Amino acid sequence: MNEVYKTRAKISFPGKPSGISERGICAISGDIADKGCPAKKEYFIQGTEPGVKCDGLHGKLSNIKELITREKKTMNGKNAPKIFEKNDDGNKREMPENNSEQSFFFDD
Repeated sequence: MNEVYKTRAKISFPGKPSGISERGICAISGDIADKGCPAKKEYFIQGTEPGVKCDGLHGKLSNIKELITREKKTMNGKNAPKIFEKNDDGNKREMPENNSEQSFFFDD
């Protein structure tokens, strides 16, 4: 095949068509790649690109505190469980003593 291609004229492929955008995408989540993500280059019709940055966890959580922090941000007070609420003075709400199973949700 090398001999055949030596006799053929070289042709260049046309560039990227207009209306197409190129993004680095996380190969695991499909979101916009962030530090530590196995990134791959993908092409999109403009306006269809992912709009969310990958959290870098790829379905894994490093610890329970990270999970709770992310849930607090996600809920942002909307139907949040009472354990996430604060008193009027801004301090964390105390858990009832008989509910020791949920006490690990509080930050120290």
